[in-house]
Amino acid sequence: MTVKLRYFFGFLALACSVVVTKAPACDLPAFKESTSAAEIIESLNKVVVFAEGKIVQMTKKKEELEKDMVDNEKQSVALNQEKIGKKRQSNELKTKSEELRVSIGKNTKTKKEWESKLQTTHQQIGNAQRGIDAANRKISNIQGGINQKNAEIAHLNHKIDKENRKRRCGLGKKKRRRRSAKPRAWRRFRVRVRVPRIRIRVPRVVRNVGRVVKDVVTVVNPVVCIVNNIVSRLKRTKEKAERDKRNLMNALTRAHQEKGRWNGEKNRLVLAKTSYETKVKDINNQLTSLTAKLASTTKLKATTDERIRVLTSSINEITSKLKKVDTELKDIRERKSKVLQIIQTLKKIHHQRLEDMKELKDADADERADILEDIKQINEAIRKSVNELRMLVCK
Repeated sequence: MTVKLRYFFGFLALACSVVVTKAPACDLPAFKESTSAAEIIESLNKVVVFAEGKIVQMTKKKEELEKDMVDNEKQSVALNQEKIGKKRQSNELKTKSEELRVSIGKNTKTKKEWESKLQTTHQQIGNAQRGIDAANRKISNIQGGINQKNAEIAHLNHKIDKENRKRRCGLGKKKRRRRSAKPRAWRRFRVRVRVPRIRIRVPRVVRNVGRVVKDVVTVVNPVVCIVNNIVSRLKRTKEKAERDKRNLMNALTRAHQEKGRWNGEKNRLVLAKTSYETKVKDINNQLTSLTAKLASTTKLKATTDERIRVLTSSINEITSKLKKVDTELKDIRERKSKVLQIIQTLKKIHHQRLEDMKELKDADADERADILEDIKQINEAIRKSVNELRMLVCK
């Protein structure tokens, strides 16, 4: 049987023991005054027997009350010990609850700090992503510029090649290239002027002079000079375009480096964000566990405090019962002592005054007056003792 059940049945027995029963009717035999010593002795013996029976009942009742008192005292001691243990447990639970509340407060504060760091990191990741997007746009713009420069350079190369294909010619006319790589053999030309009936031959010297004059005219041809100036300007434009392209390539390299820095920063922030999220998750788990422990501790403390209240009430009831039992024991002891005194008085009357008393019919005239006086005193003493006895045992 558990301690709680043992206490329950103890309380039940205590409650049953404190039920007030109605006092039985007094069965003390009536004392009839008589002038006969034998009748007085018989009546006196009945009163003494009744009183001795009441003494036995009082003794039994006293033993029962003393046993109940001892049981109640033991039960009170056990309840007091349990109450002390419950108070100690309640204090420990109170301390533990305070520690849990402090831990919950600290973890909540730490959680807010980590959440603030997580929010800041999230904003920094957004800034890094915007930096990456800006670098990508910059790279795209620079790459578009480089493509334009490449197209411009290709166009200039085409124009230069086109102008270079132009050959020098006389008076702006192109000179056809010879298809054959072999020099054409020199042939002597004859200029024949047909004149009716007249044949003229141009001398060789004149032909040579014509060729020299043609070469001089070709050298000073203005069309050739214009072509050379166009090629020179195209080359200078091409050189400028190539310089711009190199500058754009350098800018593209710097843009890629900037993008790499933003990517590195973003990766670092993503790792930090993952770490912060893990921290926040761990703290949330700790808070959940601490909150559950606090709820369990609070519930257990409430149960313990309720048990302390019940124990206090029970101890107060037992204390009150002990006081009543103690008062009842004291009353029984006093009444028992008085009843014993009455019994001793009655026995003393029996042995000292009635045992050797003559009967009134056997006494002479001189003795009758004394016997009647003694009988009167004995009857008065017995009546007084019986009345006291009735007051003691019949209430």
